[in-house]
Amino acid sequence: MDDDVTTAIERIEKRLDWIEESLRGWRGSGTWRWVAPTIVPTSPPVAQDVVDLVRAGKTREAIARYRESTGVDFGHAQAVVAGL
Repeated sequence: MDDDVTTAIERIEKRLDWIEESLRGWRGSGTWRWVAPTIVPTSPPVAQDVVDLVRAGKTREAIARYRESTGVDFGHAQAVVAGL
């Protein structure tokens, strides 16, 4: 299977796990209440060009590139890049 397809499937499975964990708080309770999930969705994978920009000290460009390639918001991209 193509690596991109495999990665996409893994991201979908993790998201479904997160949704199922959220719904477990509602099941059997008799009331509808939200319970914070214990599984946190993961960030999209970081492309090598973003890593290269960080290593070159080009943080702003790395954030912009990560946002462009993943569609996440600025704060999320900034946190991901800061963690590299």
